[in-house]
Amino acid sequence: MAKFWKVWKSASKLELSDELAYRFNFILKTLGYMLFSIMGPIAGLLIYNSSAGIPGWSFEEFLLLLGTFTAATGVNYTFFAPMTWRTIEKIQWGVYDTDLIRPMSPLALAISRFSPDGLPDVAVGFILINFALVKMGWIFNMANLASYLFLLGLAVLFLFSLDIAVTALAFLVVKSRVLLNILDEIVSIGKTPISIFGPMGLLLFTFIFPVGLAAFYPASALLGQLPTFKIVELAIVALAFFTFSVLLWNAAIKKYTSAGG
Repeated sequence: MAKFWKVWKSASKLELSDELAYRFNFILKTLGYMLFSIMGPIAGLLIYNSSAGIPGWSFEEFLLLLGTFTAATGVNYTFFAPMTWRTIEKIQWGVYDTDLIRPMSPLALAISRFSPDGLPDVAVGFILINFALVKMGWIFNMANLASYLFLLGLAVLFLFSLDIAVTALAFLVVKSRVLLNILDEIVSIGKTPISIFGPMGLLLFTFIFPVGLAAFYPASALLGQLPTFKIVELAIVALAFFTFSVLLWNAAIKKYTSAGG
């Protein structure tokens, strides 16, 4: 673990120095990401102004859900998601072999760098969350807040598990860049309350493919709509999904054929 943190800090400093070498570009890019992040709330406002909106969810509750999703995906994109496209690039360029001969777990090495591109999403996400709570007059409740933060952690764990699984598949398929598009489409389901998909959709997106963890369940917990037993169930689901993704990674990397093989 100490070796990992040492590598992570060194790689992160290098990444940040590269970004700040062109500060004007960095500022413009950050503003661009933030503007893109607020497109969701604007679209939601237009929907709620022209219709009844999403059944069972007020506009403020929708903002809470969207802010939670944006913050969770932002944290994931900052610390974990870059492993996917970086590993895919190394495989395609035939240089992934260098990661395998280093004195460190390939999975740990894959997440040893961060990307500041996700930080604007984190900032916008928490701004939306706070704005939504103020507008709805949310009354502070320590139990609900603790449940929310716990589930937000599970949301990041689920997204990280997806990154691991998709990256693992890159060792097995040829057109691996398509996997990035598939990943984005799958994760985007988490922007909406999964309750709108009916009982079967709720079952599917809770236990089989738990994308509801990305925002729906954390937001529900903060609103006091989630019983304790459900939180325990979701923790088991998230840990099971993470275990599956790591097992898939370990199996897939054994199938990797090096550039010389």
